[in-house]
Amino acid sequence: MRSRWLMCGLLALALFAGSARGASAAVIFSDNFNSENGGTGALNFFGFTNWTVSAGTVDLIGNGFFDFLPGNGLYVDLDGSHKDAGVMTKSPSIALGAGNYVLSFSLAGSQRGSAEDVVAKVFGNNSSNYGTLSVVALPSSTPFQTQTINFTLAAPDPAVRFS
Repeated sequence: MRSRWLMCGLLALALFAGSARGASAAVIFSDNFNSENGGTGALNFFGFTNWTVSAGTVDLIGNGFFDFLPGNGLYVDLDGSHKDAGVMTKSPSIALGAGNYVLSFSLAGSQRGSAEDVVAKVFGNNSSNYGTLSVVALPSSTPFQTQTINFTLAAPDPAVRFS
């Protein structure tokens, strides 16, 4: 097993404020990769509008370009074509007030018939982690599935980051 994300499709990444269940929640941030690079895939892509690639390499794929999951628009292969697992961080950070939040994103397996992947998602600010979602042994053939993380901030935080 590898301990890196192989393919993470943040196709419908959304951060909601309100109840932890999402009822009467307001969207704070939402992103997809469909307009990146003029809507065209690219290997070793670093020019994301809302994200910084801080380590390794990532590929912007889909829309017929190395499209392992057709019909899902553009998405990101965080292992990249160099097999040097990338780290993407929301940039700039997001200021959040005290309250309940829901982070939602789509995640898929590598689709390459490789070994199962261990996936870990950590979020917080520069000094604190608010939570971790671990998807142990994500099979390569797993299609996009929505993942959610509920969390509560006891106090406002002006610099929450998602990586």
